[in-house]
Amino acid sequence: MENTLQIQVCNAPNQSVYPQKADFTFYGSLYRAVNFIDAPAAHFALEPDGTLGNPLRGASRHQDRRGVGNAITWEMMEEDMDILLELWPTSVRLAHYQHDQYFYDLCDRKGILIWAEIPYITKHMPEGNENTVQQMQELITQYRRHLFIICWALSNEICVAGLTDDLLQNHVTLNNLAHRLDPPGLPLWRTLLCWNRKAPSMTFLACWRTIYNDHLRF
Repeated sequence: MENTLQIQVCNAPNQSVYPQKADFTFYGSLYRAVNFIDAPAAHFALEPDGTLGNPLRGASRHQDRRGVGNAITWEMMEEDMDILLELWPTSVRLAHYQHDQYFYDLCDRKGILIWAEIPYITKHMPEGNENTVQQMQELITQYRRHLFIICWALSNEICVAGLTDDLLQNHVTLNNLAHRLDPPGLPLWRTLLCWNRKAPSMTFLACWRTIYNDHLRF
């Protein structure tokens, strides 16, 4: 039937779809609205309180609430934005997965720069490489018209269990994909300084975080 979407979700553990292990709650079901989108050739919006050219400052945001999980409403997203704006931010990290379209729209309207990323997190799974490529392709293809997205994060804390050749090659693949799909964009490698100080960076941007207590174990 024309204009019909068929969607299948599964919450069973597996080794080929991310995320499987993380420091946040995730669900094997829909957590974004599913729509047919007719996007304009260019998308730009900026309210008077939006700022550009200042140092990046802001916060990291997850899109879940107690009692509703990731099935939050637009009103809840607007409340999140109001709280964020109290910090006088220039940017926000939308961690660690693709968020609802509406919050990207809110960032555009408020002039908040966006760090966008896929849930390639914590534990590298060789059988999941194809899934990381699919998620990165969908993230960039769907959201690259948002001019306030400044980087595409390839992974998060993925060196926890150590570096492998397969892990590194998968980042090369994701980095090349991001450059091909969005040439002006900045792919970003994010890892944990405390677990591997020699994690190489093949991206324009790299971010480290030092943690002094071993809170993740395998």
